[in-house]
Amino acid sequence: MDIHKKSIIIGGLFFYFFSLANCAVASELLTGAYQMDGKSWNVSVYGGQSRIKPVITMENSGSIHVPVSGGGTQDIFVSNGADQKMTADQQNMVASIEIRPRDGLVYRLKAGTVQSYSVAYDSGSIVNNLQATRPGILWGMGLRWNVTQATPVSTAFSFDLGYTRTDLTLDKFQSNGQTEASDIHWSQDEFQLAFMGSRRIKRVEPYAGIKIARLYSALTGNDTKGRLKGQVDEASALVGAKIEMFDREYVTVEGSWFDEKSLHAGFNLSF
Repeated sequence: MDIHKKSIIIGGLFFYFFSLANCAVASELLTGAYQMDGKSWNVSVYGGQSRIKPVITMENSGSIHVPVSGGGTQDIFVSNGADQKMTADQQNMVASIEIRPRDGLVYRLKAGTVQSYSVAYDSGSIVNNLQATRPGILWGMGLRWNVTQATPVSTAFSFDLGYTRTDLTLDKFQSNGQTEASDIHWSQDEFQLAFMGSRRIKRVEPYAGIKIARLYSALTGNDTKGRLKGQVDEASALVGAKIEMFDREYVTVEGSWFDEKSLHAGFNLSF
């Protein structure tokens, strides 16, 4: 069995066991601060689960409702002009490509599916939950600028700017022991800036940094077209390690905490 077949098998097993774990993720970097060679590119696949804290402003909220047993509808938000804090959990599978066409910036594109998504929020003493039972989609782009290059006695540092868009339908509503159908579109735009440093130790490149993100979230009733939206800023620390399994073939694990709690794992090929 040649080296490429071995790496594919190991990568497949890696993702299978990772998908069984109950971990928690938001926007990923899955790379250290070492600079790619000019005219080179990377392909990555990775999976994870995320927990973030979106905010929705409660204005004109009576237009978003769910049907109830016996007929009629129920408004699921109270219009009071206040900010409604939420907790969102999601599981993703994503593919991305990074390209450094010359001796300048690294450009990134990504696309994937949202395997599961739920949004929980309090209403008095009751916890309400909106869930997606069908997959959603996400896509994004980004660029990275290497501030300093690594040497045998110094650390590499880089800035990473990214954008991620998520779209899905929340089709199940749970509240106070009751479950009802819903038809609500959830969208989220995330703008993120990260600063990180890394230093290679033989085949392992550990890295660490900070991430600052602004989340724009929106709920839209697909029947009434009523819309709620809001924004929140988040900051988190990140740590990770990029491990070279074979020549130009890597496994990367990354986690973050504070405003978001996260764990990502991915498989990368460099060309």
